[in-house]
Amino acid sequence: MMDKSYLLLRTIAKSAPRQETSRYICTSCRHLSPQIENPRYPLRSVFRRQQSTAQPGDSPGFTSVLDNPPVLIRTNRKHNKFGLALLAAIPVISFGLGCWQVQRLEWKTEIMARFEDRLVREPLPLPPVVDPSAIKDFDYRRVYAKGVLRHEKEMLVGPRLHDGKDGFLVVTPLDRRGEFPDSEVNTTVLVNRGWIPASMADPRTRPEGLPIGVTTVEGLLREPWKRNLFTPVNKPEEGKFYFPDVAEMAAHAGAQGVWVEETMRNDLLESYRREEKGIPIGRAPEVNLRNNHGQYIFSQPGNKRHDVDGAKEAAKWNQQESQAEQGVVNSDQLLLVLFKFFKMSSKNQNHIVAGTSQGEGTINVQQLLDRPWYRIRHLRKLYLWMSVILIVQATNGLDGSIMNGVQSLPYWNAYFDYPTGARLALFNSTQGLGGVASQFFLWWLVEKIGRRLVIIIGSVIIILGVFLQSFAKGLVMFAVARAIIGLGLSFEYTAAPMLVTELAHPTHRAQLSTFLNTLYNLGATLAAWITLGTLTIQSDWSWRSVSLIQMLPSLISVTLTWFVPESPRWLVSRGRSEEALAILRTNHCGGDPSDTLAEFELREIQYTFDFEKEHSTGSWLDLFRTKGNRWRTWIVVTCSIAAQASGTTLTGYYLVVVLRLIGITDPRTQNIINGCLTMWNMGWSFWGASQIESLGRRPMMLTSLTGMLILGFMPWTICNAEYVIHDNAAAGKAVLAFIFIFTAFYSTTWNGILTGYTVECCSYDIRAKLICLQNLLVQGTITGFNYLNPVGLANIGWKYYIVVDCILVVEIVLVYFTYPETSKITLEEISVIFDGQRAAQPDLVKEATKGGVEVTHVETKHDVESERKEMSA
Repeated sequence: MMDKSYLLLRTIAKSAPRQETSRYICTSCRHLSPQIENPRYPLRSVFRRQQSTAQPGDSPGFTSVLDNPPVLIRTNRKHNKFGLALLAAIPVISFGLGCWQVQRLEWKTEIMARFEDRLVREPLPLPPVVDPSAIKDFDYRRVYAKGVLRHEKEMLVGPRLHDGKDGFLVVTPLDRRGEFPDSEVNTTVLVNRGWIPASMADPRTRPEGLPIGVTTVEGLLREPWKRNLFTPVNKPEEGKFYFPDVAEMAAHAGAQGVWVEETMRNDLLESYRREEKGIPIGRAPEVNLRNNHGQYIFSQPGNKRHDVDGAKEAAKWNQQESQAEQGVVNSDQLLLVLFKFFKMSSKNQNHIVAGTSQGEGTINVQQLLDRPWYRIRHLRKLYLWMSVILIVQATNGLDGSIMNGVQSLPYWNAYFDYPTGARLALFNSTQGLGGVASQFFLWWLVEKIGRRLVIIIGSVIIILGVFLQSFAKGLVMFAVARAIIGLGLSFEYTAAPMLVTELAHPTHRAQLSTFLNTLYNLGATLAAWITLGTLTIQSDWSWRSVSLIQMLPSLISVTLTWFVPESPRWLVSRGRSEEALAILRTNHCGGDPSDTLAEFELREIQYTFDFEKEHSTGSWLDLFRTKGNRWRTWIVVTCSIAAQASGTTLTGYYLVVVLRLIGITDPRTQNIINGCLTMWNMGWSFWGASQIESLGRRPMMLTSLTGMLILGFMPWTICNAEYVIHDNAAAGKAVLAFIFIFTAFYSTTWNGILTGYTVECCSYDIRAKLICLQNLLVQGTITGFNYLNPVGLANIGWKYYIVVDCILVVEIVLVYFTYPETSKITLEEISVIFDGQRAAQPDLVKEATKGGVEVTHVETKHDVESERKEMSA
């Protein structure tokens, strides 16, 4: 390439005219120097002359940027310290305003909770004269009054918007002289009847909206509204009212300064009908205070604009805070719920409603509370500590799922020489042996030392057993460790159901006691996915590390169970009634001395305890001494066996064997299915625990068993037979689907029925014995089926499932004819179902009323009169 270029340039040079000499100025020496043109390469001289221009670097005095680096200088004036301080103060002020809004939100939610509590009470008859200073204590209280509406003195307040339409509020005096003929004082009150469209401001256009004669008005007693700076001044002499100034309007109409806002049921069609006919549309009976503090908590610290807005809010909020503008709704409900969960401190007054389907001597526990538990501080605290007791069942789930999962781990199988059949059954069945052995003395121990201490001892035993299991050196050591773990588990699930059932608030007893056993699936889910993760560990630690996980719930239990309150029932049985009352008052009433639900519960416990003591000798023969006890024993025995004999041991302990029968042999696939199944079951069990009280025990048990049979196990059996006989791969996949359907129906009810139903059926005097008998039967049934399942599957294969189908049919008949419903009454009142009305004290509710317990059907006689006295002048 270079040679061709050279030849081209040489040709051009030869064709160019020659020049003899040229001169140029040397920039270095500043003198003329001749430049001789090369005759051979004349073009080089031309190029050299063109490039020989002066460069900055040729100067001796030149300095580069490296020799003299640039210096940055400020071209304008410096910021003063005041500006910097102001800039630094912005985030501080924003943070302060955000903290202030947190306090305002707590204050506002407490006020709203108090108003909502008043809304749920029965309407109070409005006395003839109302003390204006007492109205503040009855704000949002439902009242009713009878009288004649004086339409000639009607006042229109507005304009007011309703669904984007212009209109007015109709305020009419209610003359009550006919209701109080002997009263010498003015009994007329102002009634805000509601909104009408502006086109019907003239009364002659709405004759149907002007009732004649005696009218009963039901509404909310409200504090007078407060006028802000931007509202125009009313002109009563011209009949123009821009703002409901109660004192001014009362003087104009000749009435008391009492403001009642008429209410109506939320009905869109009714609102349309009223609007068309000019009948005032009343407000809904609900709290409609503005509550935007939750937005300010997050917007103010991050937005400079809100510093100014927050200052304005602080200046005018006191004037607007108590004003309830119609149509304003809470725009921060989600944050409000979260905030109430962590911060709200309002107490709840329990409302006892006497009389249920079980008789007048019982109360409806579902109507005790008027708000969710997470909005009541003392219940949040109680259930936080009770969660320590609830997680003990996760230990059982960890154990069952771990023994299911490790069977798919290659290193576990290799370490124990690939156990199958009777040898594999030995690994699982020894766990039940420890549980069986403990039941012969636990019934005495749990009554002797209390529920909490038994749980702690069981946790210590489990920690010891898990340690031995994790570092087992052979089959014998592993089997012994399994027996020790079973012993510790029996301690925990003997005492934990009793403590949860006896300590929970009556409204949540069924949900919590059922939820206890559903946490089995939480532990099973954790173990299943952890086992899947350890498949990548290429050593014995793939199963030893999973085994050590079982220790976690027990460590939590040993550390925190000391802070859980003891069972009030056990304290009463030990003669410590004062301690029991203190626990009930603190945890069920928030320490409120005016809320005497605690005394009511204590009296029920003492009465039931005395009744049971009269008919009990303390021996095991008490289980069969009376008809009621025989019924209880029958339920416990049959339910304990039915819960384990319905096929759950197949999916809980031998899922790997079941999957092998339908051609799923890959260890990773087996663990993934196990993990998904446990998560599936956990979701359904949590749903079932939340619905057990509202749907009822019997309906849920019957629906669960029917679904397990018809939609679960029967199709499972048929498809498995099709897969084995005709080698139908699609049938094998269908088996997997029916396994999920079967376990879903089982988890909704039977996961928690042993702690949510049988425990409450037991009377206190035989509760410990029956729970131990239940655990004995459960462990015996599990042990038997854990030995029978692998042997049956190995010998007769899918035909073994037919046995389970027959068992499910028997269980449906059993539940339908012998299991009673126990929902919506207290733990002591369940004895009425088994022992008749003599087991309850019929006059207990009435006596409790005399002692100050608030009872719904007594409120109109006692509490209403006291409220009217307080409201009157």
